[in-house]
Amino acid sequence: MGAKDKLDIRVLGLLCQTYLRRCLPDDWMVRLGYRRYYGRWPNLSRPKLFSEKIAWRKLHERTELMVRLSDKVQAKEEIRARVGDAYVTPNLWVGDRPEEIPFDRLARPYIVKLASSSGGHLVIREGDPLPDRRRLREMALRLRIGHGWQMREWAYRRIPPRILVEPLHETQGDGAPTDYRFFVFRGKARLVHANCESDEDGRGTIYERDWQLSRYGFVSQPVRPKIARPEKLEEMLAIAERIAEGFEFMRVDLYLVNGRILFSEATLYPWGGLKRLAPPEWDQELGAMWDSEEK
Repeated sequence: MGAKDKLDIRVLGLLCQTYLRRCLPDDWMVRLGYRRYYGRWPNLSRPKLFSEKIAWRKLHERTELMVRLSDKVQAKEEIRARVGDAYVTPNLWVGDRPEEIPFDRLARPYIVKLASSSGGHLVIREGDPLPDRRRLREMALRLRIGHGWQMREWAYRRIPPRILVEPLHETQGDGAPTDYRFFVFRGKARLVHANCESDEDGRGTIYERDWQLSRYGFVSQPVRPKIARPEKLEEMLAIAERIAEGFEFMRVDLYLVNGRILFSEATLYPWGGLKRLAPPEWDQELGAMWDSEEK
């Protein structure tokens, strides 16, 4: 069996798994998923831990604004209303059928994304071949999987299954820009999770809002050198806080591309609430930030 066949079988397996999961109640799936990952049951009647609050949000916090901000297409209009058009990447194409994407007529480099998921994207640069039928078939299957059912993240279920194509953001030298992930609690950005191109495991480094290294991190995280304070950190903090207005907690992801701040995404369920943090008390302290009225 070739690698292509294995990939198709894996995606089909995810599709079957998703349909089976839809038969089970959300409450069961959230509790069982939490128990399987952490080895303990979540307290969802009085959640205190950050991970428990994410689990509670999956089951109980449901607004149309959550859907608009989670949808990579709709979010752009919301971000324009909150902070202005200058921070929004334009769409090159939006549709629901991958075979209709005009790959050969779009200005390269560009990236093809699913509006309701962070996976399954395609990057097309100068000289790259166009995607073959297998890749398009895989994308069509991912549209049917339904990201919101995998982790029971309600907002993603309400997003229409669409594809969008955007210009690819690269820094000078064709490098991927650092992804600055701002943890905004009750209107204040308290922490920044910076992911560089070299952070292939996606863990990056955590900083306080004044760009001092935080004592927070991830289990088994290797030691990473401190990166330079971004030149527009204060503006990025302000932008993240304006985007997160109205929410007790939101993670706002921004890029800084050749001196320009650009919105990446708004995340209401970071890591699906399933991420081993270090030190262990970080889970409790982040949960306390969620509750705190401190400004």
